[in-house]
Amino acid sequence: MRKTDASRLFSDRYRSFLPSDITLIDCKSGETLRESSLVAAEVEQEELGQCGNADCEQTQRRIRRYLAAGTDAEAYAGRPGVEVFSPLREGQVAHTGAAWYMMDAFLEWLRPKRRLFRPLVCVHTQPETTEAQERALVELFMLAGRTPLAKQVFLYEQTLSQIKRILHENKNLSQAVVIHIEPQEQKRT
Repeated sequence: MRKTDASRLFSDRYRSFLPSDITLIDCKSGETLRESSLVAAEVEQEELGQCGNADCEQTQRRIRRYLAAGTDAEAYAGRPGVEVFSPLREGQVAHTGAAWYMMDAFLEWLRPKRRLFRPLVCVHTQPETTEAQERALVELFMLAGRTPLAKQVFLYEQTLSQIKRILHENKNLSQAVVIHIEPQEQKRT
């Protein structure tokens, strides 16, 4: 059996997560980007071997590569071998690899030269965010993926207008990038 990186596995449950609305603000330039938390990924079936009896074969779905992020990912919907999904569940990281790809793409669109100077990032958290979920958000920007996306991460619970006012008043945050994540409400049946 071949070892597979867990961040590359795909589960059908990811399709059920409603995309969050994400607003990114570059405090340095004032530019704003609004996107949906979607990722398009090429997915392949991987055989793991026999279950123990001749009638059973174990398989898993694995992400081969990421194709697009945000609203660009919608263009891939319905293509064979491609899944379009949200790597966030109710505003929290549910799939680290896909979330890193998505945030890397968003930051690249907002600040193309950021590879030279990683920004300070302020990320919105939900009031019910647990310590483990906060750690996952910080690790997403600091540790996950090929390279860190930020040099420092601050978490905040304030509204977008409140955080804009705080950033405007604090000169130490004048170079920051704000990432405001607003989850869509799950409809209860």
